[in-house]
Amino acid sequence: MAKGFGIAALVFAIVAIFIPFGVVLSAVAIVLAIVAALLGDKTFATATSLIALVNTFFLSPSTWVFLESGDRNASIALKAAVFIFCLLPIGAIFLRASRKASPST
Repeated sequence: MAKGFGIAALVFAIVAIFIPFGVVLSAVAIVLAIVAALLGDKTFATATSLIALVNTFFLSPSTWVFLESGDRNASIALKAAVFIFCLLPIGAIFLRASRKASPST
């Protein structure tokens, strides 16, 4: 089940590169990657996270327009929000690893 969510997340992240306003599809990919990471997948969750981060910051013209809009505070907030959101699957991997390592009562 984890691999299925991971593959779906990776497919969504790759498709998001080629469509306009793919940032929304990247967000869906990140949510799927978080689910996959919580279920035990590491590879696809990490790959999805990196692809979505690169897509949002470097390949999305809508993000470029917003970042260059002139409002410095909004630009910094967007960068921080996207960066944190894209790293959530990696945090979910560590969360699952710490749950497995702790002894159950």
